[in-house]
Amino acid sequence: MGSYGVVPDLPPGLALDPATGVITGSPEAAQRRTEYVVRARNAFGSTSAKVSILVLEVTLTLTLTLTLTLTLTLAR
Repeated sequence: MGSYGVVPDLPPGLALDPATGVITGSPEAAQRRTEYVVRARNAFGSTSAKVSILVLEVTLTLTLTLTLTLTLTLAR
């Protein structure tokens, strides 16, 4: 069984799965191009690869929930 790590920390909103090495998520803010080193280790040794990430624009998704209260007055 192996493990993965990354240096420096990925941008907020992105994460490296330490068991699979897969980077997932959605970046929270724009960021200039940054180089990261991803290292993989197992019982036979280790290796690393450089990854460059540039976040140009962040798209926000807004979810709006409305609660309506209706009051009825019945005339007798």
